[in-house]
Amino acid sequence: MTQLQTLDLSSNRLMGEQHATLIFTQTNDGERDVGEQHATLIFTQVNDGKSDNIFVNSINSGTEETGIHTSSSEDGNFLSQLGNMQALTLLDISENYFRGTIPANVWGGEGSPSQLSKSLKVLNLGSNDFYGTLPSEIGLLTQLTGLSVFDNSLTGQLPQEISNLSLLELLYVDSNQFAATSSFPSQICELRPTPLKEFWADCEKIECSCCTTCCTEQSGCEAV
Repeated sequence: MTQLQTLDLSSNRLMGEQHATLIFTQTNDGERDVGEQHATLIFTQVNDGKSDNIFVNSINSGTEETGIHTSSSEDGNFLSQLGNMQALTLLDISENYFRGTIPANVWGGEGSPSQLSKSLKVLNLGSNDFYGTLPSEIGLLTQLTGLSVFDNSLTGQLPQEISNLSLLELLYVDSNQFAATSSFPSQICELRPTPLKEFWADCEKIECSCCTTCCTEQSGCEAV
C-alpha cells in the first residue's frame, strides 16, 4: 500500500508479538498457492512460552495439501512491515494489545529501505505493551508534529535524538518505566521555534522545563 496516507487501527483488540504463521495450500506441481481463496494468516501471542491463536480467517476447503510457514521474529513484527509505505502521514495503533520492542530499522535513515521518515507526521503507539528502549531512530522522523508512546513498558533513557523533531507539537511519554535518571533533551524545550502545545511525562522520573502535564504514582496526571 505505497500510496496509503492514513493507517488508523486504534481502539481495537489487535494482538501480536512479532510472530505470524501463514497457512497455505500447495498445488500439484509443488508450487505454493497463496491466492486470496487459499491462504490465511494466524497471528499468535506468546504467553509463558505457549502460543495462543488469536485470529484465524476462513480457509478454502477441498484443497489437496496444506503446509505451514512460520516467520522469523523480525519479519513477523507488525511495525517492521511498514517500510514501503512512503506516503504514510499518520500511523495510529494505540489502545490495542501489541507486544514487543519498537524496531529501529523501519523509521528510515541512511542505508534503510524505509521511506517513512520523509512523510510521517503523527505516530501514536500509546497504550500497548511495547517494552525495551525507545529507538534513537525516532529522531529521523523530522516531519513529526505528534508522537505518543504513553502507557507502555518502555525502559532506559529517552533518546537525545528527540531534539531533532523541531516541528513537534504534541508529545506523550508518560506511564512508562523509563529510568529514574532520565534527562529530557533540553533542546526540545529551549531551542524550538515554538513551545510544545502538550507534553505529558512522568515527572518523578523525567526532568523537563516545558511539561504541560506531570504524572506521578501518587497523584496521577495533573496539568502544570
